[in-house]
Amino acid sequence: QGRQGEAIAHYERALTACPHLRPARERLAALCLAQHRIDAAIEQYAALIVEAPDDVDLHLTLAGLHLKAGDAESAVRAFECALVIEPDNWQARNDLADTLEQSGLLREAIEELHALIERQPAFADTHLRLGDLYARAGNDAAALQSYLKAIELHPGFLEATVKAGTQYLRAGQYIEAATRFTRAIEINDRLLTAYVGL
Repeated sequence: QGRQGEAIAHYERALTACPHLRPARERLAALCLAQHRIDAAIEQYAALIVEAPDDVDLHLTLAGLHLKAGDAESAVRAFECALVIEPDNWQARNDLADTLEQSGLLREAIEELHALIERQPAFADTHLRLGDLYARAGNDAAALQSYLKAIELHPGFLEATVKAGTQYLRAGQYIEAATRFTRAIEINDRLLTAYVGL
């Protein structure tokens, strides 16, 4: 702690003399993180972004720090800034969707997943996540279509198969539900025991 405190003081003096020293500011931010001073690290990364507003990594790091600080709203803004710079950044859009979902903003999270799928349509996992969000939002028909798309992309996708069967069951389409559950058992003959909780 003592040496870290001395290092922090050193970098703070350096930045007072030369505010545009990026390496010094990055090291100061790292030291603040090491001491669990998240707010101080956020302040340093915000200053770095002023100097390098087109640096996607800085925006993503700042978003992660805001999440650590429990500030989802600021994290969303940082992710959105990153996506303005790099609209095809899959990780940024995926993390933004996660943050929106955890904040209860299901409609916005669904929109981000659609944007992901538009850019990378072949990922069955993304269609599964979209189906889960639709199910949480009460849109069972859209949830089912997303699960079926996941199965189309990955016919052996056990979780999507079970969830599609569950949606058919909820809709009263018992033959379709039975077909999906039978397929799930074929994919994994241990599923039946796990599904009924025995």
